[in-house]
Amino acid sequence: MERLKKYTPYLVILCMLLGLCWLFPYTGDDWAWGSSIGIERLNTWFYNYNGRYLGNIMALIMTRSNLVKTVLMAVLLGICIWGIVKVGRNRLALPLTCFLLVFVPRLIFRQAVVWTAGFSNYVVSAALVMLYVVEAYPYLHETVNEDKWKISPVKIVAFPVLGFLSSLLMENMTIYGVVVSLVMVGYCLIRWKKLPLHLLTYSAGTIGGAIYMFSNLAYHSIQTGEDTYRTMASGTGGLLSRAWENYSTVIAPQLVQDSFVLNLALIAVLMLAFGSLRKEMNGACRMLCAGSIGLMLLYVSASLLTGQYLTSAHGEIMQRWEVLGTIVFLAALLVGSTVISVYGKRFWETLFVNCSWLCMLLPLLFVTPIGGRCLFSIYLFEILLAVELIGQCDLKEDSEGQRNLRRGLALAALGGMAFYYVIFLANYKTDRSRLAYIRRQVEKGQTEIRIRQYPYEDYLWCATPQTGSVWETRYKLYYHLPEEISLLPVAYSEE
Repeated sequence: MERLKKYTPYLVILCMLLGLCWLFPYTGDDWAWGSSIGIERLNTWFYNYNGRYLGNIMALIMTRSNLVKTVLMAVLLGICIWGIVKVGRNRLALPLTCFLLVFVPRLIFRQAVVWTAGFSNYVVSAALVMLYVVEAYPYLHETVNEDKWKISPVKIVAFPVLGFLSSLLMENMTIYGVVVSLVMVGYCLIRWKKLPLHLLTYSAGTIGGAIYMFSNLAYHSIQTGEDTYRTMASGTGGLLSRAWENYSTVIAPQLVQDSFVLNLALIAVLMLAFGSLRKEMNGACRMLCAGSIGLMLLYVSASLLTGQYLTSAHGEIMQRWEVLGTIVFLAALLVGSTVISVYGKRFWETLFVNCSWLCMLLPLLFVTPIGGRCLFSIYLFEILLAVELIGQCDLKEDSEGQRNLRRGLALAALGGMAFYYVIFLANYKTDRSRLAYIRRQVEKGQTEIRIRQYPYEDYLWCATPQTGSVWETRYKLYYHLPEEISLLPVAYSEE
């Protein structure tokens, strides 16, 4: 009975995710992966396409069955939630994680979660990495239970496979996997004078996977400039220019500026932790921590006040200042959380999380194209940072205040899920009805067919194929529609 009570929240979350993920329509590149184009890519084993072999296979599978897609999406998102809660070690972890995931920025959500082709790389990589984090995290604690040094043969065999597969999804996550696994091996040897064998075999798996990924000819084409769509900066000037462009146009607005709820949550947990540990700090650390929180508050306040000016004549100048403000915000977060962790006795855990999201972010500064989909794992680790910080607060778990906070976060998360159900139920109905309408018009011999846009297209990626575009060709191919017809998009309100 106790075990059932423990896992009941996860069963509820899984059921809600199953219902929501069923409503996500196939859009954009899903039409290619689910048609003969995807099979052609598979037949060449993705030659000169990319080295995301596992992600490509996941996309092929998920675009051919909505049921399979739904189950995989729900389970993998559930693993992301479970992983954060598992390492968080406090009762606020689950409601806080669900609350912050529900309020993920829309541009990240629609590309990484809703879009099947995006999910197959970006969320899958986050989930597989989270499995490693759950296993590696106990070695970061002040003490390690003796049973953690007794590694089962199953883990020794399974972890190199996990490491290898984790390296066949997202390039920045491949680099992260290699770096973090090697660092963890060195850390365990230096700090504990012991080495968990499964972490070593995982590291070997990530290295093998990285070699296999980057041996794909596509990366040679990118490096030499033959690939004009995917590019990589070179030279000091080029690197700096690309880094600023990528950060100011994608990373700053979509990861920091749009993450208003997460920003407030990080400030709140830092303030709570600072209040709990302030008396133990020396003067310099107290000033550093208070200054960091002050700068973060200043950024959030300034971004609200300056938002109204971004469309004015001085909009470009204001945008540059806000981008610089995001850099200050992230730097203050790093400093404040590090100071807190020293006195909260969770220095290594916090350092691991901060270095993780930084390592995931840095490669994105120098390549194109990037989008909100690339930022999902970073957002997830910032949630983990919030959970880690809340664990360093002096909060009584059985107090009325914390019980009310848990209830409030859970209710807010449920409210957010209800909002998503409204959005995607309307989109799902439109998706079904417009396809049925197209088929009826084809039966009547019509060659120019009006296709209704979704009521909430802002929550979808490349949702409606434009006339004469490659997306129109792929849409017709995916749904086995005649090549000669033309699809004419019309606004939802015009139907």
